[in-house]
Amino acid sequence: MNILLSFRRCPYAIRARMALHLMKINFETLEVNLKQKPAILHRLSPDATVPVLCLLKSKQILKSSDEIVAWCMGTKILEPWTNHRSSEQEALCRYLYRRLNTDYIPAFNRYKYWQRYDDVNRSLELKQIDGYMRELDSVIGSTNSILREKSELDIMIYPFVRQWDRYVECPALDSHYPKVASWYHDISRDEYTRCAMAKNMSDTKSQEVLIKTLEETFR
Repeated sequence: MNILLSFRRCPYAIRARMALHLMKINFETLEVNLKQKPAILHRLSPDATVPVLCLLKSKQILKSSDEIVAWCMGTKILEPWTNHRSSEQEALCRYLYRRLNTDYIPAFNRYKYWQRYDDVNRSLELKQIDGYMRELDSVIGSTNSILREKSELDIMIYPFVRQWDRYVECPALDSHYPKVASWYHDISRDEYTRCAMAKNMSDTKSQEVLIKTLEETFR
C-alpha cells in the first residue's frame, strides 16, 4: 500500500496525484489540514510540507513532488508519454523547468499574495509572468504537449498554469495565450487529471487509520 499526504489545492500535491493516477499506481490519500498539521507529517518531512508519498512495502519516503513524479514515470513505459528525449528537447525541458521555479512561481506568488511582501510592484511581477507564459505558448506544438511528445514536464507545469487560470486578476488564457489554453484544457479533460482533482471522500475514521498505519510503519 502507498499513502500520499496531500492538500487538494496545493499545486505541488496536484503534480503528485496526477502522476500517480496517470501511471495507475494504487494509493490512499491522507488529506492534511495545513493550519493544523499532524505530528506524522513533521516526522516524515523535516519541512512539514506536502506532498509526501510513503511506500509502505519498501518503507521508502518520497518528500517532494519532483521525487514523486520521477518515481511514478519510472515505473513503466506509457505511450505516448516518454522520458526519452533528444539533447535539444532535454535542454528545453531543463530551461523551462528552471524558469518555472526561478521566475514564474516567485512572480506569481508575489502578484497574487502581494499583501505578504514589502514593496511589491505588481505590474513588474505580471510582466515576468507574462514573459514565461508567452515563451510557453511559443513552444507548444500540434500534439498539445510542451515537447514533441507528452512528458513529465506537462505534469510539472500544469498545476501552476491552473493557478493562473483560476485567479480572476490574471489575463484570460484563451485570449492571451491560445496554445497554452488549448494544452491546458486538453490536460484538464483527461481522466487522470479529473481523478487527481476529485475531492477526497474519506471520513475521519479512515483518515485516522491511515495516520496509525504511518505511525506504526515509520517509528
